Amino acid sequence: VLIFNLMKILIKRNKFQILILLVILCLLLSLVYTFFVAEIYSYMGFSSNFSFSRLLVSFSILLFTLFLINWVKINDFIYFIGIIYFVLAIIPTSITYTNQLVSISILFSHYFIFYSIFLIGNYMHIPVKLFSLKENNKLILVVLLSFLMLIPFVIKFLPYINLKNLLLQDIYETRAIQKKISSPYYGYSYSILSKVLIPTLIVYSLVYKKYTILLIGFISLIFIFLCGAHKSVLLGSILLLFFYFGNVLNKLKFFLSLTIITIVSFSILYFVDNELLLPLSIVARRGFFVPYLLDSFYFDLFENNPLYWSVSIFKNFIDYPYDKPIPYLIGELYFNNAGMGANNGIVSDGFSNAGILGVIINGLFLGSYISVIKCLNISHKFYGLYFLLLISIISSSLPVVLLTHGGIALVIFALILQKNTTKFDLP
Repeated sequence: VLIFNLMKILIKRNKFQILILLVILCLLLSLVYTFFVAEIYSYMGFSSNFSFSRLLVSFSILLFTLFLINWVKINDFIYFIGIIYFVLAIIPTSITYTNQLVSISILFSHYFIFYSIFLIGNYMHIPVKLFSLKENNKLILVVLLSFLMLIPFVIKFLPYINLKNLLLQDIYETRAIQKKISSPYYGYSYSILSKVLIPTLIVYSLVYKKYTILLIGFISLIFIFLCGAHKSVLLGSILLLFFYFGNVLNKLKFFLSLTIITIVSFSILYFVDNELLLPLSIVARRGFFVPYLLDSFYFDLFENNPLYWSVSIFKNFIDYPYDKPIPYLIGELYFNNAGMGANNGIVSDGFSNAGILGVIINGLFLGSYISVIKCLNISHKFYGLYFLLLISIISSSLPVVLLTHGGIALVIFALILQKNTTKFDLP
C-alpha cells in the first residue's frame, strides 16, 4: 500500500516520465551489455559473470536514488547535471558492477560524485559577486574577445586548413600538423574558444535574433574545428542547439528518448547485419562502458601506490615514479598497446592520486564548482555548454578539465556573460 501510494504521488509529478525513461534505458543497456559488449569485446576485459547478490545491491541503490531525485525539490540546473551524470555514469557502473567487472568501491565512488553534485550543488549556496554588464555590452564583449582570440589561429593555421576534415577525412593528419605547430597559447585557448566563448556568442545571437552574428559564430566554430579536427567541436555545436530549445524537463526527455531510439536502432541494424558493428560499438561500448572498464584498471594499478598529484599540482615536490604518462601506462599494461592513451575521468583521477580520499576530494570540489554555477542563475539555453563539461569530467582528469578543457574559463565567463540570464527562459 505504501509503495502504491508513493507511485501515485510520483505519477502526478512532471518528472515521472523521466523516471520511466531512465528505467527503460537501464534495462536496454543491461541487455546491450550482456548480448553485445561482453560477447564481442571480452578480449578487452569486459565480462558477463552475472551475480544476483550484486544485482540486488546495485538495483536497490539505483531505485532509491531514482526515487530521491524525483521526490526531492531540486534546482533545475542541479537536476539537469544530476540526470546527465546518472545516465552516463551511474547506470553503466551499476550494470558493470552486476556483471562483476568493477568493484563495489568503484560503484560507491561514482555514487559519491553523484551525491556531491546532488547535495552540495543543491543545498550549498556559494554566492559570487562580480561587476555586472548590460546585456548589449555582453554581446559586444563576447564578439570582441572571440575575434581577438581567433586572429592568432587565422595567422598560424590558415595555410594548413583541410576542407576534407568537414567530411571527417584526414582527421589524424590534421591533428598531427596541429601538434607539430601548436604552442601553449593555442592549446589553452582552443577549448576556451570552442567550448565557452563562441558557444556563448551563438546563444546570445539566437536570443537577440542577431542572425549575422549567429552566422559568424558558426563559421568561427567550423574554422576552429578545421584548426584541430577535434570532432567534439562539431558535436558541441549540435548539442548547443539541441539543449537551446525547450524547458529543462523537455530537454532531458528528448535527450533520453533520442538515446533510447539510437541504441535500439543500432542494435537492430547490428543483429540484422553483423557487419554494421561500428555504430553500436561507438554508442554503447565506447560511450557507456569503456570508462568503467578503465576505472577497474586504474583502481587495480594504483590501489597500493597512489601518485599524490605528482603529475600536476605537486610535480615540483613529489617525484613521478613512471617513465610515461598515466594514460599510456594503462594502454601498455592493460591493452598491450604502448601508443594507446587511455584517459579517464574524475573517479580514476582521484583514486590514482590518493585512493578513496582522492575520490572524495574530487567529489567535494566538483560539488562546490557546480554550486557556484547554480548560484549564477544561468538560463537553461546555455546548458549545452555544461553537458560538454560533464563529458570532459567523465573522460579526463580534473586538472586537465579545468585547465585544458576550459573548466576554469567556463566559470569565469559564466560570471561575466551568463549570470542572471534566466530572463531568457521567459516565453
